Amino acid sequence: MDENPKTIMTGFAPLDFLVAMVSPSITESIIASWDSPVYELVEKAKNKGIRGINDFLQTSGGMDERYLFSLTKVTQEILDKLFKGQYKTLKELRDDQAKTRVITDPYTYQSNLNYTLFHYEKEQQDREEKIILIDSIFVNQ
Repeated sequence: MDENPKTIMTGFAPLDFLVAMVSPSITESIIASWDSPVYELVEKAKNKGIRGINDFLQTSGGMDERYLFSLTKVTQEILDKLFKGQYKTLKELRDDQAKTRVITDPYTYQSNLNYTLFHYEKEQQDREEKIILIDSIFVNQ
């Protein structure tokens, strides 16, 4: 999980050449085999709640740039709009939340962040772009 499967180097020139020739045909299976343990760790972390997710985000899998795992705290109002389908992107959600932050005093705003969204990026198989999936919603205590 710490290595980039597209640039595996052994330090032995003949083997590096062979890996460079064979690698493109097996890269997808290598990536898929590296994805499985990461997603298993995510599932175990979710079972432990927000604390488990925070611990997971400190691991190499949680910090991997391919997934961009992240947490976003939101208010009840933002969560209601999310459920109603008023946001098509995470950027729209964050922009709306930033507007709310500006018009609300800091203490009230912070005390209203009652929910935490756990989300990550995932490549779509039919497109070349990545989508952001909201995996879980936690209630802050």
